[in-house]
Amino acid sequence: MKYLSIILSLLFFLFTSCKEKEVTYKQFSANDKSYTVHIPSDFSLENSIGNSMAFVKSNSNSKSDFSTILIYETDNGLRQFEQSLTTNPKFEFLLYKHTENGIYAECIKGMWSAVQIGLLKTINCKQFIIKVYTQKSRSETEEIAEHIFNTMSEGIPSEVSQNKDKSDNNLLSYSNPYYSISYPKDWTIVNQPDEMSDVYIGKTDGSLGFTIVRFDTDATLAEIVSEARSNSELSGMAVKSSQSILINGIKCNKMVNEYEFQGILIKTIAYNFKRNNTFYSIKFGTQKKYVDDNIELIEKIVRTLTFKKL
Repeated sequence: MKYLSIILSLLFFLFTSCKEKEVTYKQFSANDKSYTVHIPSDFSLENSIGNSMAFVKSNSNSKSDFSTILIYETDNGLRQFEQSLTTNPKFEFLLYKHTENGIYAECIKGMWSAVQIGLLKTINCKQFIIKVYTQKSRSETEEIAEHIFNTMSEGIPSEVSQNKDKSDNNLLSYSNPYYSISYPKDWTIVNQPDEMSDVYIGKTDGSLGFTIVRFDTDATLAEIVSEARSNSELSGMAVKSSQSILINGIKCNKMVNEYEFQGILIKTIAYNFKRNNTFYSIKFGTQKKYVDDNIELIEKIVRTLTFKKL
């Protein structure tokens, strides 16, 4: 009886330790308010333009934990998604399931593989593709994709105007126990927009803004930057530059990426810091023309950064 109890205890331990971690979700709204959707809370909002949204999850300690979620309008159903699977010569694609509203595939390159799912959702007579890419199992990726599909629902449309002003010289200050940074007074603040980010600060129309990510890690700045570069290239982004600079006398890596999203050229600039055991990243990302038109403002904002925790 004693041995039976021990065996049962061991089986219970093995079952609970192997059980998948429950995925939690957070609600996001499209920039034009045309829909809301639930996205896993450990994903960061990369950009939101009109009714298109892009999310990314990148664990600096694991290449196998890099994932992306894209939501964008389409006028040809799932054909665009299916074509994207067959036109990439770098990977072999294995289509393992096809439904009325979904295409489920594995991308394979040697011993490496990932799951890519495209689902077609109709909101207010418009068709959207939900594209989910992870290096998780089929079942885990399907669960995430189908949860997003089921929670995507009509929002309240609103007019979106583009602010063409280059900048506003009157700055306000955002501050927390770790750092402070200044921003134009007509920008808005969203605290903890996702699990990884402290804050998003930007224009209300989404044409320019930045996110600050902060987490503790034993990895060096060089190791984190190398991992970020690999993940960017893996996801199809072009790494335009990655250089070491000084911001207020503090060593910083500045990484510039570009990629195309629904025919729109996106540019991101990330300013990456490592202070003791904490990594900080200030990331600007939007249409390339808005980033290029506001380089002086971006650099001015970054140079107002002051660290409090040494």
